[in-house]
Amino acid sequence: MLPDKTHPISSRRIWIARGIAVAADALQIAVFPAFVEGFFSPVSDVLDVVVCIALTLLVGWHIAFLPSFIIKFAPFADLAPTWTIAILIATRKGAAAPKEQQILSGPDKKIEKPYHSPNMITLDEFESLAKARRATRNFSPDPVAVELLERLIEIARWSPSGYNLQPTHFVLVTDPTVKARLVPACLKQRQVAEAAAVIVITGDRRVAENNFKEMLDAEKSAGSIDEAYEKLLRKIIPLVFGQGPAGLGRLWKSALPVLGPFMPIPSIPAVYMRYWLTKQTMLCAMTLMLAATAAGLATLPMEGFDERRVRRVLRIPRSQMIPVVIAVGYSAEKDLKKTRLPLERFVHRDGW
Repeated sequence: MLPDKTHPISSRRIWIARGIAVAADALQIAVFPAFVEGFFSPVSDVLDVVVCIALTLLVGWHIAFLPSFIIKFAPFADLAPTWTIAILIATRKGAAAPKEQQILSGPDKKIEKPYHSPNMITLDEFESLAKARRATRNFSPDPVAVELLERLIEIARWSPSGYNLQPTHFVLVTDPTVKARLVPACLKQRQVAEAAAVIVITGDRRVAENNFKEMLDAEKSAGSIDEAYEKLLRKIIPLVFGQGPAGLGRLWKSALPVLGPFMPIPSIPAVYMRYWLTKQTMLCAMTLMLAATAAGLATLPMEGFDERRVRRVLRIPRSQMIPVVIAVGYSAEKDLKKTRLPLERFVHRDGW
């Protein structure tokens, strides 16, 4: 759940931001004119961009930062300590951090008491379901009703996704001819042809562009979000997903890790889109496999495939990445067994 409350900016963040501003002005006033081509040096412009990013992440965006860019077009403007003035204005009241910053840092939200629906299955039932799921390598030739397969997909698409952007798509393949063409692309894994269906899960690289407006309208119509949260999303989505003209937005966002020694830096989808999409789509993949288990079906998730060839066989757009292919059908095997290493080997309490 994304946070929706403001939190005070720590004095440490304020002083780090002020230190960065003073250092930047010192470089532009005293150092750059002596070593690079004057006040209009590209190096100075890059420094302005980096400083603006750093200050925004530390104390949040403030309108006082904007003149520091505009004033650069005035002659000898770099002789003025514009960043120092801007950060003093921005932090003069030690204001609360904006919600854009919280959504990146993710403070915990307190829950007064757990929600429990009367129709919710018990923990014991869910544990039995999770432990019953198996990766099946031998499928029976029995067909599976398309309506059942589509119901599994309907269930899977209710999995959570970042900002509720819902980037996951499902390519349902039941035609034996198409499955036969997929076999070579999936490194000749026979389960692709044997299973009643194959579901290729994809993630939309243009999800913000394609889904954001429609998702926002649906959420507002359902009363799922309030006006404040809508405003927050309208600010944060372009920030974390936008790549700018000619990819320049992605370029400066990829430089954010240099601020790591001073503050936590999240992985931004605009830079790490494949990583972000893999996380989102695999949530749907797991839900789909659990739903299939509940329906008495077997599944086999496959990572061994040539993404380019799978894309070509199924005419999947290049804007979609493919993290996993799942074979679905009835198992030809009974009493499948699976083991797990001891729990103590993987649980690290209060630290590693």
